[in-house]
Amino acid sequence: MAAQQILLTQKIDSFKFSQPERAATIETKKHTIERTLKQITQTLSENADAQELAITLKKLSDVELLFESLMTDIEPGKNNLKKLFFTLFLIILLIKPFIFSTYDVTDGGCEPTLLVGDTAVINKLAYVYASIKRKDLVLLEQLSKEDSKTSAFKRWWEKYIGIKVDFFDLPEHRKLTIQRIIAVPGDTIEGKIENNIPVIYVNGEKLTEWYINQYPLIGLSNNKILVEEKSPFAHIIPQSAINKNSNLSIRWASFDPNQSIKTQPFYKINESEILTHPKTDLPMFKHPQIAESCDIFFKETIPQNFYWCMNDNRRMTSDSRTFGLIRNDQIYGNVYRILYSIDSYEYSWLLEIIKNPKSFFSHQMRTNRFLAKI
Repeated sequence: MAAQQILLTQKIDSFKFSQPERAATIETKKHTIERTLKQITQTLSENADAQELAITLKKLSDVELLFESLMTDIEPGKNNLKKLFFTLFLIILLIKPFIFSTYDVTDGGCEPTLLVGDTAVINKLAYVYASIKRKDLVLLEQLSKEDSKTSAFKRWWEKYIGIKVDFFDLPEHRKLTIQRIIAVPGDTIEGKIENNIPVIYVNGEKLTEWYINQYPLIGLSNNKILVEEKSPFAHIIPQSAINKNSNLSIRWASFDPNQSIKTQPFYKINESEILTHPKTDLPMFKHPQIAESCDIFFKETIPQNFYWCMNDNRRMTSDSRTFGLIRNDQIYGNVYRILYSIDSYEYSWLLEIIKNPKSFFSHQMRTNRFLAKI
């Protein structure tokens, strides 16, 4: 206790200069500790009986508690900071892997339900006591055939923890994507083209899909390039143009033709980004509802513990048509709601604030999507 008393005196002397209004309270607690310690020392130096020793031990315990209280009074910010970090650690350790997590949407596969720049909240407990249903929007991981050989423990680690540890050969999360469940175990799903529009039949009945993207997609590029007239489809950028523009970035974004470029409801679009046809100089469009021969023809009966998933925006996107059925353990959880939404090309919205502080708050924060239910 002597070392603690010396440390305590030093801290109190320093504390008097920083917060003099609380110095009297601190001094009172200090004198109480010192007086009690003298009584304890005196009792222990005498031939005390068992009852007196018990009382002395109780006093010693009270002194320790009072000392801890005094240290908290002197350094409240430090102790509160420790509690905050400990709480955050528990949240990250327990809640994020097993209860809720967030996912940053980086592609337009589920437009306009989810937009690039949305941060979605994933409910990982959604399917603990409930079954996965058709039309559920879920977060899942894409696996290759080689991934099926991964041990059960490593699969558990990459799904719930996802922190790479080379020393123990523990993997990080696999590539995650948001898809919509279209068929569940026991279903027979078939893709057809009717009136040049792709449609889905499940168990012989045509599926009504209210979530399918009804808007045309406009081509956007960070470099102004011309599209070769001989291209088989107007929306395909020739490889020669891509090779000449190593920094070329092309995206297809949902576009409302009833709104002007400046008042688009989904994305902030600059006219300089719009890809145009070399002869007509008109914007390049494609429509997610118009079918291509490779897009839709399939027929599959779904076995137990497997699911068929597809995107809401089905042109040139990867889903069960390309990577096959998904297993039950590939599904991480249900997409619960949108946490916040930032229209930005940057990896982090903090970088966007630094680069464009004015337009960030006026144009790029999609506040109407904050906390929106899916």
